[in-house]
Amino acid sequence: MENYLEEMDFSQYDLIIIIASEQFSSNHVKLAKAMQSMRRRFYVVWTKLDRDLDTSALPEPQLRENIIKNIQENLQKEGVEKPPIFLVSNFSPDSHDFPKLRETLTEDLHSIRYNGLFRTLFLVCEEIISKKVEFVKGIIKENNLTKQFKISDPNNLEECQKVFQENFGVDDKSLHQVALNMSHPQVIQDHQQDGRTMSLLHYLPV
Repeated sequence: MENYLEEMDFSQYDLIIIIASEQFSSNHVKLAKAMQSMRRRFYVVWTKLDRDLDTSALPEPQLRENIIKNIQENLQKEGVEKPPIFLVSNFSPDSHDFPKLRETLTEDLHSIRYNGLFRTLFLVCEEIISKKVEFVKGIIKENNLTKQFKISDPNNLEECQKVFQENFGVDDKSLHQVALNMSHPQVIQDHQQDGRTMSLLHYLPV
């Protein structure tokens, strides 16, 4: 099991489906526990329900309850929270829990795609902004603001702020919020100009 978890590299997956039939083994429990520790969403899908129904004397509601209870009890012994559990049969894709499984899967995949897209955008934007920050730091270090950014007076904080805001696409409100959220802004100064308040940023650690 340890090798299996390492080789499969489950941290790369957004959703895992644990498939079982006949019995919910200790390996299934270990796998579920690992998914929970990695904070990976997972389902338990119990297959071949048709065979269970054919070989059991219990009515379907009672049999379903027993199977689900057995799975939950085995998971709870290892401190695993109750995951979504679906009892299905490939021979009856329109009955049992198959429709519910499809519906849940559709909803979760939509959410995963949505969140995954924004996470990807965030990482891409963060990388681009970081590169731009390093570029600007280099320009400042070389004392070359006038040539690179057409700043007439590098000592004019208001002019520098305006140029940097345009380059990074940050308005006054966003800049002020970023300054408030940062741990140790070195210089943030508010002053009145033409009847409005402006936040001047001299230097904030990035």
